[in-house]
Amino acid sequence: DKLGAGGMLVALFTGIVVAAVFKAFAKFSFFKKDTSMPDIVVSWTDALVPVFLLLLGAPILYSTQIDIYTLISDLFAPVFNIAQSLPGLIICSLVVTVMYAFGISSWAVFPVIWAIWMQGITDNISLAEAGTAATNLNLMEVFHPFIYLGGTGATLMLVIFMLRSKSKRLKLMGRLTIVPSIFNINEPVVFGTPIAFNPLLMIPMILCSIVLPIITYVFFQIGFVQIPTEAFQVWYLPIGLYGVLATHDIRSLVLSIVNLA
Repeated sequence: DKLGAGGMLVALFTGIVVAAVFKAFAKFSFFKKDTSMPDIVVSWTDALVPVFLLLLGAPILYSTQIDIYTLISDLFAPVFNIAQSLPGLIICSLVVTVMYAFGISSWAVFPVIWAIWMQGITDNISLAEAGTAATNLNLMEVFHPFIYLGGTGATLMLVIFMLRSKSKRLKLMGRLTIVPSIFNINEPVVFGTPIAFNPLLMIPMILCSIVLPIITYVFFQIGFVQIPTEAFQVWYLPIGLYGVLATHDIRSLVLSIVNLA
C-alpha cells in the first residue's frame, strides 16, 4: 500500500532531482570543444560526474535514515485531503479534461492523479477492514466507470450522436470509434473528429467534467451507490460492467445511465 500510494510521487521527485543534477552539469566537460574524441566517448565520460553524485546520494540518504516517502507524503497531505472533497473531485476532473481538450494527454499529470487515487483506495480499504464506512471518492474506481464515460471528457455519447449524424464524415467517424469508445479509448475521437482545439466541442466536454463529478458525488453521498473498498483498476471495461464490479452494487447501473444521459 505504501509503495502504491506514495511510490509514484517519490518516483516523480527522483526524476526531477536526476534531471536537475544532469542540467547543472550540462556545460561541464573533461574535454575541449575542439577535441578529436568521438561524441559518444565525450558524452559518456562527462556523464560520469552527475551519475557518481546521484549514486553517492543514495547511500547518504540511507545512512541518515531520511524517509523520502514520509517527507513527500506529509508535504502532499493537504492536497490529498482537498482532493477527496467535492471541489477536489471537480478540480481533478476539470484540469485533466481541459488539458486533453488542448491536445495534452492526461499522462502529463498522471503521477499526481494516480497518487491521489491510490491513496484514496488504500484509505478506503483500511476503513473497511476496521469496520468503518469508506469516504473517499477520488478514485479510479469512481472516475472511469462514472465520469470518464468512453474516455476522458465523457465522449461516448458524442460518438453515439455521430452514428446518427446526417454528415457522412461524422457518421463514418462514429462507426470507426464506437468500439474503442465502449472500452474507454477515445484518442481517435478527440483528435480525429476533432474535439481538441475545436471550441464547439471543447466547451461541452469541459462542462461534462464539472457536471458529472457533481452528480456522481451526490449519488454516493446519499448512499444510493456503495463507495468502492477494493482496488479494481481495469479502466478499459465497458461502463455499467465496470461500475458494478468496482462497487459491488447493481444500483451503480442507474448512476451510469444518468451520467451518460
